[in-house]
Amino acid sequence: MSQKTTVAAFLLAVIVSGCVSRPAAPVPPVEQALPDSLLFVGVSAVLSNREASIRLALEDAARKVAIYHSVNGEFTSNQNIGSGAFDFAQATRASILYDDNYRNLVDSLVFNPETDVRTINNSIFVYVRYAAPVPPDIPYPASLSEGGAMPAWVLNPPEISGYIVGIGYAGRRGIHRDTVNISYENAFYSALRNVSSSIEGRASNSQDSGIQYGSSTSTMIRTAGTLKGFYALDFWVDPSTLAVWTLAVAKPGGN
Repeated sequence: MSQKTTVAAFLLAVIVSGCVSRPAAPVPPVEQALPDSLLFVGVSAVLSNREASIRLALEDAARKVAIYHSVNGEFTSNQNIGSGAFDFAQATRASILYDDNYRNLVDSLVFNPETDVRTINNSIFVYVRYAAPVPPDIPYPASLSEGGAMPAWVLNPPEISGYIVGIGYAGRRGIHRDTVNISYENAFYSALRNVSSSIEGRASNSQDSGIQYGSSTSTMIRTAGTLKGFYALDFWVDPSTLAVWTLAVAKPGGN
């Protein structure tokens, strides 16, 4: 296993029940290629060599397939607040662990370089199929909705029976690929938070020469665990800000 660390802020999403509406989006031809398969979306920055860009996007899709099979993760946030005007400190650490041989999965991906590649906001997207049983209760396969009306799940995340739901958000980054992948990873942390999360707090008071008083509080939020079948159902790109939202599902590891 290898570790991948992201400095993206953790999305503290609140999962509530609601209805999901699928936004209008072009359906890539690969959607109908293999009935007993899942659709994955890989993304790369646009390079001077188109074939190299597509290869990197395929590797990103293969990475998401490896994460689908099994992924471990951890998110830790430490916050210290004191009574002084400048007594504030916060530190976060986030990591995702998955099979570091994921590039070997590229040859297992099915796609047509003529029809299943799109350029969006200076990033290359590939739509690939990976042979895997499609659970009957997953509402629909992965897609990419660029602009248009905000889908209902952004503000009103659904409850999907038998699954943990994760909603990821990422504000616009310099490269659209990074925005998409950070949103995807934040959806992972959101789902993981609904499996295992703990909060530890500590408070202290002090007195100096009987006159000056001081106080401080320390809070640590830690989320860690394993997910199986982590799968991005949908993405939405805000047309005005190019921020990206991701809707994903998963099951606790071992289930």
